[in-house]
Amino acid sequence: MQVQFSADEKILNENLSMQHRQHIFLIFKEAVNNAVKYSEGKTVTVFLGRENSHIRLSVKDDGMGFNSARVTSSSGLKNMQARAKELNGTLHIRSEAGSGTEVELICTAT
Repeated sequence: MQVQFSADEKILNENLSMQHRQHIFLIFKEAVNNAVKYSEGKTVTVFLGRENSHIRLSVKDDGMGFNSARVTSSSGLKNMQARAKELNGTLHIRSEAGSGTEVELICTAT
């Protein structure tokens, strides 16, 4: 699988607590792991940047996608949601069968 990674230069200067960094990293790790293991895609695109007073992380694949309304037992997805809540952020999972998946985290930069 090919990876396209881009990070906004502004994000490199952020002073984040270790807990904040850990939650963001573990969401990133789970999203990439899911893309590699389950998507059957050829490319995963990662963006990490700052937009106004928020951090935005997006992990998007071009794989087969899934019906997110039918997923009920995935602890990985639940863990990502719980971590986003700890960050006072939101986690959006957009996926449809046949059109890939995007996991997007938006949280405060504090």
